[in-house]
Amino acid sequence: MTDGLTVGAPVSLPGLVARPWQSVFNGRERHGIAYRATAVMPGVFQMAQAG
Repeated sequence: MTDGLTVGAPVSLPGLVARPWQSVFNGRERHGIAYRATAVMPGVFQMAQAG
């Protein structure tokens, strides 16, 4: 784990990009989405104000 990250905590993913992919291996077609981010950082979210 990176400093400041804990299991189950919200994170921020700057530069997040999703790229679809597909391939054929042994006659079976597979597909999915690959994700890449420049960093994984602890999430910083503002709390909503009551009122």
